[in-house]
Amino acid sequence: MQSEYRKCFTLLMAVAMLFSMVPVYAQQDIRSACIAHKKSTTGTDNGLCQSYVGGFLDGALLTDTAIIDNFINEKSSFFQRAYQTRAAKVRKPLPATYLAKFCLPQSETFPKIVDTIIENLDSSLLELKPLNHVTYETIKRIYPCEE
Repeated sequence: MQSEYRKCFTLLMAVAMLFSMVPVYAQQDIRSACIAHKKSTTGTDNGLCQSYVGGFLDGALLTDTAIIDNFINEKSSFFQRAYQTRAAKVRKPLPATYLAKFCLPQSETFPKIVDTIIENLDSSLLELKPLNHVTYETIKRIYPCEE
């Protein structure tokens, strides 16, 4: 049962990472835009970082929702049992991104969530790790799911 959960989680992450892939030549531009956005007090950046983070979230929400829907529609006995015994006890309804280990607040607007993520990006990590990894780790850190 544990391996089925791991397979599902791995699939979720692979799809989310695929949708957030950016050509290497563009990553430095986006990193620079994110660092500039964090430093800007006037909001005069070009919106590249906001577009990237917004697209990252849209891709995660779309793919995670589709994967959960596919499991439910296929009537996978494993997923049904796991959902009924574990996930349903955590929260109803199960947030689309729960298996990706982050839960976005219903009380915040999408632009506010994007800005909060950008404000919390670790500038030093942006130079060391791929942009999608830093973005994902930031989202998990600031929007964890309730246990």
